[in-house]
Amino acid sequence: MNLRTLTLWTLGMLLAAVVPARAQIKASEHGGVHQTIDGTTITIDYARPRARGRAPLFGADVVHWDHVWTPGADWATTLEIDKPVQIQGNDIPVGKYSVWFVVKDTTAWEVWLEPKDSLWHIPEPERTDEQIHFMADLEQRDVSFETLTWWFPETKMTGTTLAIQWGTTYVPLHVTGDMSFQMTVSAELAASVVGTYEMNAEGDRLWWNRRVEVVYDSARAWVMSSWYERETDEAASEEDPDDGENEDADQDEAEHDDAAAEEEDDEDDTWNAALFPVTDEWFTPGWLEDGELWSVSKYMTLEFEYQNGRATGYQLRNRKDEVVAKATRVD
Repeated sequence: MNLRTLTLWTLGMLLAAVVPARAQIKASEHGGVHQTIDGTTITIDYARPRARGRAPLFGADVVHWDHVWTPGADWATTLEIDKPVQIQGNDIPVGKYSVWFVVKDTTAWEVWLEPKDSLWHIPEPERTDEQIHFMADLEQRDVSFETLTWWFPETKMTGTTLAIQWGTTYVPLHVTGDMSFQMTVSAELAASVVGTYEMNAEGDRLWWNRRVEVVYDSARAWVMSSWYERETDEAASEEDPDDGENEDADQDEAEHDDAAAEEEDDEDDTWNAALFPVTDEWFTPGWLEDGELWSVSKYMTLEFEYQNGRATGYQLRNRKDEVVAKATRVD
């Protein structure tokens, strides 16, 4: 083989390698999204078709009415969860599922979760007893999405919303899971801690000087608390202004009691928390904002002391097991 022939052969091999690589560009590119809620990870894997001027997307030539459709393209869209969850109130075991919608000219579509996850988008799977079926409401939105999109528009401590939109059609799926901590409290146990407490900070952590009122929410079986700033706090701050000497200590405490440090800057200076039981004596605070649970201080505990079945006070400990405040019942 002479030099010219070798050069042409090498060029041909390079072109052969390049062309297939460029051919991998697809009309519906691969995408994915995942979200973790209290240690549970939810993952969607899918190909993303584009509208490309086609309208309407549903009920005409793109996705026909009464069609069993995977909400994506090419290989069936998959949903994977690593802990059990509830979707639309239905129990979903750990696993990976292919996702299918029954597309109808209605305000709700049926959702199928098929245990076989490696399926092509056609033909659709037959209905079986192994599948999980439930309904999901849909709505038409003002803003249109050119590319089919899955995402998590809302997340909370207690769950999330997994949603899909293509064009103006929006379908939200509400996901909840078993919490990693006990939330409910028996009425008998709650009765022993309900009352008003005066809490006094240990050392210079003046934000812990609080009047704490504890009540029972029987509807949710939650012990609720309101932590009010005491009038003496302002005077104490004036007598012992922060001259920078306690900066390191304050920073360390903020890192370990982050929820309280954030609450310290609230305009009304009142903190609200549900108290979740670890034992009958120990509770951990779940901070509330506008009535919604937004953060649980799992490493912070209120350790109640009892006399004749009634709490007389508690010690507040941080994740280092340091006592940061002590409280005494006053009512």
